[in-house]
Amino acid sequence: MGQIISTQLLSEVLKEKVLSFNQKNNEIFIQFDNYDDIWNIYELANKMKLWAIDLGFGVMTSENQDGVSVKLFGPYGLVKEFAPIDNEKYVFNYCQWILNSGFYRKKLKDKNDN
Repeated sequence: MGQIISTQLLSEVLKEKVLSFNQKNNEIFIQFDNYDDIWNIYELANKMKLWAIDLGFGVMTSENQDGVSVKLFGPYGLVKEFAPIDNEKYVFNYCQWILNSGFYRKKLKDKNDN
């Protein structure tokens, strides 16, 4: 899991500085500045999906025996396609891509300019 998402992504989505995290089974243990917290992987994935939607991205998924494929849409159409990946990882994968992309930096700039 640590290779798919970053502390920076968790900090952005949870709106609080994340110092570290690790996963055990379906739980993610997160260390913040003043406390620790435990998130269910599916609840965190849902929070991340809503974060992406709040940024203006649309998400279309397709599931088969290889996993879940994702098409990510922006205001002007298809932005990125992701190859099939394990069910619990696909949301983390595209959210990390959004964070690392120029699209996210532009959204932040636009938001701060208004």
